[in-house]
Amino acid sequence: MEVPVYVFTGLLDSGKTSFINDTLRQPDFRAGERIMVISCEEGEEEFETNACVYVEDEEDFTPQLINSCIKKYDPTMIIVEFNGMWQQETLYDAFVDTPGVIYQAIMTVDASTYDMYMRNMRALLIEKFKMADMVVFNRCDDHTPAATYRRAIMAVNSRSQVYFERSDGKEFEVEDLLPFDVTKDIIEIEDAEYGIWFVDAQEHPQRYDGKVVQMKVQIRHSNRLPRTGVYPGRKIMTCCEDDISFFAYPCNIGKAKSDTLDPLDVKDGEWVMMLAKVHYRSEHIMLNGLRMERAKPPKEAVVNF
Repeated sequence: MEVPVYVFTGLLDSGKTSFINDTLRQPDFRAGERIMVISCEEGEEEFETNACVYVEDEEDFTPQLINSCIKKYDPTMIIVEFNGMWQQETLYDAFVDTPGVIYQAIMTVDASTYDMYMRNMRALLIEKFKMADMVVFNRCDDHTPAATYRRAIMAVNSRSQVYFERSDGKEFEVEDLLPFDVTKDIIEIEDAEYGIWFVDAQEHPQRYDGKVVQMKVQIRHSNRLPRTGVYPGRKIMTCCEDDISFFAYPCNIGKAKSDTLDPLDVKDGEWVMMLAKVHYRSEHIMLNGLRMERAKPPKEAVVNF
């Protein structure tokens, strides 16, 4: 019989154990359930359950261990406190050929140390964000740049839900400040702001539906698009120099005007200043090119979110 597995991950002292215990205290969550906790690191706080297994070494976290624990405790639900320093493959491989099925992965983040860890362990954190269905930033205060943090998560995992809470557990209100004015007739996106716009449009597409944007972009062609279609976008670094990708929304330039080039003959990799109208249809963003002019490359070819 299938046993649902809920994974809580994050670096040491990020609040995983507290989050798990808060979850276990919820009557609706544990009603009628036999819950087994598998902890892959020892924190200062104990778990509020009798069925708890501690795993110290990564190589011991195997399907054999999972099956033996299920046989011993016969759980109807499994909670895993996964060590934030362990490889993601270790987690997924451990539930191969077992009744356990991962239903949800939740990552906790200490907002007060987030910037430090992103500077020193960026690639590791990005990998955790990519697999998380939910990311919870705790220990937030009035100086926490929550909107910036949320865009960074959404950039690498658009399906993830991102929440913020203060040290007292109360929800932290996120003021979504943007560096450009979305109320203007033409939303002007500066070179360094492209990543912010791309993610915000992905998260709030209705905000831009029917609006006109102006931005400097690089043209990419694709055989997946018709002759009048291109991808106007930018290279964005998501975690490190080895993880740079081109981000763009498809654009129809069939009726675009120009004084400096033939839009239908624009070269792959060419930089242009584009004026385009945003359309949001069937849960997809598409651009309709209005005008494009040849432009000099920006000072920084790669931007961040």
